[in-house]
Amino acid sequence: MRDYGVHESWNKLFSIRFENVDISFYGCTGHGELLLDKKVKEESSDDETKIHYCNESTIISNDTAIVSLDPKTLQEKDPDDEDNHVENIPGISSTDLEDLRIVFHENNPKGMEQILNCFSMVSKAQYLLVNSFYELEAQTFDSLKVTFPFPVYPIGPTNRYLEPKLDQHSSFTTTSTIEYLKWLDSQPSASVLYVSFGSFFELSSTQMDEFAVALCSSGVRFLWVARGEASRLKETCGGDKGLVVPWCDQLRVLCHPSVGGFWSHSGWNSVQETIYAGIPMLAFPLFLDQVPNSRKIEEDWKIGWRVKRAEIGSEILVATDDILQHIQRFMDRDSCEGKETRKRARELKNMCDQATAKGGSFDSHLDAFVSDFLEGNINH
Repeated sequence: MRDYGVHESWNKLFSIRFENVDISFYGCTGHGELLLDKKVKEESSDDETKIHYCNESTIISNDTAIVSLDPKTLQEKDPDDEDNHVENIPGISSTDLEDLRIVFHENNPKGMEQILNCFSMVSKAQYLLVNSFYELEAQTFDSLKVTFPFPVYPIGPTNRYLEPKLDQHSSFTTTSTIEYLKWLDSQPSASVLYVSFGSFFELSSTQMDEFAVALCSSGVRFLWVARGEASRLKETCGGDKGLVVPWCDQLRVLCHPSVGGFWSHSGWNSVQETIYAGIPMLAFPLFLDQVPNSRKIEEDWKIGWRVKRAEIGSEILVATDDILQHIQRFMDRDSCEGKETRKRARELKNMCDQATAKGGSFDSHLDAFVSDFLEGNINH
């Protein structure tokens, strides 16, 4: 059995009896979803208790920007117009119209339908739990508390309550897991670029080959999660400085001292895990919330930058030469840019640690939810 340390505040959820209540858990990871699902199934004796999971989205105000504008407006707007920002979205300092175009026009209608369905569920909630911490997005949370008639509780990052401990005798720890962790153990501190593009979008084989050439010629150490392409790519890519695997324990890898950066699709779970680990990000957004997430990474938090790409559907989204340039620039820890990015990443990690420490904002907001629920303090 895998050994996890469970944050004691989550235990307070197990004291609640969920009956006839509607809760939205926004930006929820599987961790929080499993906790609440388990609790409701065990304790609820009625059919009216509902918990909605909006896994496709991250921060509600980002999605507000998506659905509060008429898509026709985005089509009519000149891309070269200097005034290409929306400034009046509550809780967000500025939204780039090009980001919204990407979300509207590069994703299939089903994806947008899921976002809209998510909003309709949120509006019916009695409580809203958000997988983020207040200090990271104070402006957004302050706006949400004014916007919605029900209480909003930032109780993230939910991955924080799961602190993995390596046990080589655990049935969960496979031989391949031990192999890539041993490889990381043999690498210099902060020298490895971790590369992973998530589980929901597959890049073309041609694009994966572009990455393989760039990684192998960069001179940078790397651990690359290539999923179904791993067995093919590891034959031509890797060697002493690189390792290609089909899967890894991402949080454990990000927290490893030899890992110095993450080339990511910038999905919300990955963003939160990276902030928790305190390392910088190269954001390579592919769809939906990843696009506004990448802007926050670059412009608001300044813990990395966004990689420009071709339109989704193109066989090659980013070429070898561009990938190579980004890798070498990103992993240059001695440059002024590299030092500043890593400093900011450490600052956000400290902020996250304080928020999730005993008595921090995580505890206070989870305590408030438990207290409000037990006392029946809801707005209808």
